[in-house]
Amino acid sequence: FRYMTNVVFSTYNDNYYKKLFEPYKKIKGDFSPSYSILSLEEIEKMKLLCPDAKIIYIIRNPIERAMSGFKQRFNYKDKKYDGKEINLKEVGSYFTDNENYLRSNAIKTIENYEKIYGTEQFKVFFYDKLKTNPKLFLSEIVAFIAKSDEDKTLKIINESDFKDKKTNASSKIVFSPEVHELLKKIFEPVIKELSIKYTECASWYREYYKSSQP
Repeated sequence: FRYMTNVVFSTYNDNYYKKLFEPYKKIKGDFSPSYSILSLEEIEKMKLLCPDAKIIYIIRNPIERAMSGFKQRFNYKDKKYDGKEINLKEVGSYFTDNENYLRSNAIKTIENYEKIYGTEQFKVFFYDKLKTNPKLFLSEIVAFIAKSDEDKTLKIINESDFKDKKTNASSKIVFSPEVHELLKKIFEPVIKELSIKYTECASWYREYYKSSQP
């Protein structure tokens, strides 16, 4: 009954959204990749609705993110592309579509959120660190958002075993060399700027453009 009255028959507006968090007394939040493509005006509205929010933005290599997005979009359920090499014809306009491009254009996302929320409430974290050192990755996030429960949360993280705990693992798709070249061309400006802004991203530029200097 509560689900029917609170969700099914609700009016979906800002007040409805805020009520979703009322039962939770401590740290609470929401997440979606779609937040990375919000316009400046939409982020301004978010700021009005949640003025004290802290924004966690986890970025990965834009080319890897684009390929992962394709896999999740077209191969997550039926696995029709498993073990198959994907060529330019099959990807079509997916990677050049504005929405899909924006999801990998971390520079634009960072600029918009920093402009509205500032660097004290918006922080960039790196997917590479999640893969190589998940405890440190999560500890840095806790240090950014936690208040009174920081020590308790860090203790839980340090006592956890993150080995072989994969969810939503990528499907086994192989992209053709032509697709890789297309992605390199599309995202070179983004990767170049990220490499200049963050030392954590410098290896991305070296990997794809064979240069230590962006």
